Amino acid sequence: MTQYLLAGSLGLNTNADPAALPAQEDGKHFLISCNNVFIGDTGRINRCVGTEKIWTGSVHTIIKQQNDLYFASGTTLYRLSSDTAAEVIGTLPTATALAHTTIHNGLFPVTFLSDGNNTRLLSQGILREWSRGEYYGPDTTVDGSLTGPPPGNLLAYGLGRLFVASGNHVFMSVPNNPYLFNLATGRLSFEAEVTMIAPVKHGIWFGTTESIYYVSTDGIKFDRKLAASYGAFAGIPPRCDAASLPLQGIYGAGYIAPTAQGFAFLGQDSIFINLTEKTFELRRSDLTDISMTPYTAEIVRNRLHFSGAGYSLIMNLFNLGITEASQYSMAACALHKSVLYFGNSIGLHKTSQSSALSAEFTFQSNLPFLCRLRSIEVTGEFSGTMLLDLTADETTTKTYTFTPVTGNKQTAIHFVGRRDNGKAKHWKFRFYNSAGSDFSVDQVRAEVINVPTKAGGYAL
Repeated sequence: MTQYLLAGSLGLNTNADPAALPAQEDGKHFLISCNNVFIGDTGRINRCVGTEKIWTGSVHTIIKQQNDLYFASGTTLYRLSSDTAAEVIGTLPTATALAHTTIHNGLFPVTFLSDGNNTRLLSQGILREWSRGEYYGPDTTVDGSLTGPPPGNLLAYGLGRLFVASGNHVFMSVPNNPYLFNLATGRLSFEAEVTMIAPVKHGIWFGTTESIYYVSTDGIKFDRKLAASYGAFAGIPPRCDAASLPLQGIYGAGYIAPTAQGFAFLGQDSIFINLTEKTFELRRSDLTDISMTPYTAEIVRNRLHFSGAGYSLIMNLFNLGITEASQYSMAACALHKSVLYFGNSIGLHKTSQSSALSAEFTFQSNLPFLCRLRSIEVTGEFSGTMLLDLTADETTTKTYTFTPVTGNKQTAIHFVGRRDNGKAKHWKFRFYNSAGSDFSVDQVRAEVINVPTKAGGYAL
């Protein structure tokens, strides 16, 4: 009798025991564990793209500015001139990670920088002071109340204003001039530390360590609405088109934000949807609250790469399947020329199709009867040797090795089950590659043999 044991995956589930969950109607399973894999649009389990280190040294900030990529190590700001060389651009006041946002002034891109205590400006490959601009308005009495930019921990530009978060306050530049601020009147205050700023078409999303708000504005009035009574992680979330998500009734551009209860979509007109609250939350194993620490994130080919709070995750935005990927442990990241660049304590890295990468995933198939597995068939694409640790009812584990003969093409690999693997209702499959070879797994099926009982008949 043939049993389909896996027909794709839904990724990880932190809200229930994946081993106890039955397969979905379409045969997809939640994974018990995984590393360096991602879920495809159809549920296929794929090895992640490998990475290569291109610069050695601790990297705390990466800035994408049109055709240029900059990164900071210690107090030195570099520009990547090639994948093997970097040139020094200037010296920063401190070795602290930089908040930054980039706009185009009509002639060239300008990036505003702050380390929380100092401000700088990066344009045309030159690092300079971010100083107070000139006021050219009709009311000369206003000029005396304006200052230059305050330092902050978050920077974001939208609705014609530059927003700077510092502690519980968000300061706004005067309209259409990111160089002039009125610190007395151009300020929004919150009950807790501000950890997120995300401007959309008709308003701004703000997150604190305790809550998430949508603020609608006509440019003069700012009306605040509570969207969630839990906090957002510290950072500027990556932009996301609503059409890329498996949801109806949402539109336009928004953001994917990590929150205390999962990843949420922040859209236009106060649309707030927690995408993963039923399956995945960023939390400690003992379920205690986790601090809203800084993170970095980027969307690459409709997949969210997230690193923070002790996690390195990939979420497919089409089906919301989440997996772990320790290879992408990032302090900062940016998409540059269709390649993901990221920095961490050991260097600057980029994704590389030719690099090997160790990867694995584990799922459990729960059958309604006691059985042996006569044979197993794995369908997918494989560029090299794969291994399978097969465990029967948490007692007997045997390792199988299989090598494709067709190379990296769609194929079905068939091998005989070992009798000494035992009999069980609950079979745990752990697949992993050899020598970092590439792979994708679509489905697993087996020919099973019901085990007769001593009293006759078959065990149920």
